[in-house]
Amino acid sequence: MKVLRITRHPLAPGQGEALRQAAWALLGCEDIEVQEHRETVQDAQEVLRLVEEAGASLLEAVLPPGLLAQVVGPLRERGVPVIRAVMARHLTPSGEATFTFLGYEVIERIEVVAHPITGQGP
Repeated sequence: MKVLRITRHPLAPGQGEALRQAAWALLGCEDIEVQEHRETVQDAQEVLRLVEEAGASLLEAVLPPGLLAQVVGPLRERGVPVIRAVMARHLTPSGEATFTFLGYEVIERIEVVAHPITGQGP
């Protein structure tokens, strides 16, 4: 089974095993082939195209909330769950942020409710 990771971040320690566990929990398969896409995506259509081209059954994504909101529903309809890594953020004494992988969660739905307060909006 293919997993597409759309993120600039490499797998953290323990993350590969957790990804196999997520694939098992969601799709009943832990024999996975991971394909990474580390470049910026332009829009939801590109994300959907990348998933289709990869033949991915599972998507791990680090994307802006508005973009995630546009792809979670269509991918769920195709039977492709979208997951995200949960990370603990720690600040070092120098003010640098470091992250520790905690696990995965499936994104069921994202709803962005907003209204313009300046400018013309989209």
